Amino acid sequence: MYLKPTLQWLTVKHLPQLELLEIDSFNYPWSRKDFLHHLRNKHSRGFGLFDGNSLIGFVIFSIIGPGLVRIHNMAVAEDCQGMGYGTFLMQELLARLPSSTRDILLITEIPDYADKAIAFFCKLGFKASEVLHKYYDEIESDVYRFEIKLEQVSAQVRSNCGRT
Repeated sequence: MYLKPTLQWLTVKHLPQLELLEIDSFNYPWSRKDFLHHLRNKHSRGFGLFDGNSLIGFVIFSIIGPGLVRIHNMAVAEDCQGMGYGTFLMQELLARLPSSTRDILLITEIPDYADKAIAFFCKLGFKASEVLHKYYDEIESDVYRFEIKLEQVSAQVRSNCGRT
């Protein structure tokens, strides 16, 4: 592994690597159609973390409206978890938000069986705000909606990265 992974905005050319990482990361992975929807949507943005030419993590999000950003999908390769890459992706997401969106709420939905994802977002200070039943067609499990105000996650991400 290289010492310093690099970030790139995600495009359609990254689809094969996104799909592989997605399949390795989730019980119910996004389809190519799901990725294309977000990669081509003017409101969605995504960037990947690359070790050389290999995708080791990504985050896809949308600025939904004034004061609301949804994290649609995020993954870090299993052999790269626990190394701070997820926190780094969140830090970069925050840095890339337009300054006009600084007073916002970040939200994401996580299935109740996704213990690692729940632990990660809780570590960053996200709180479960509601339980959503039958949120996804293909999943019988409940889904938790997690949220946090931007200023809270900013401080938490900085402290988890050893920054103040």
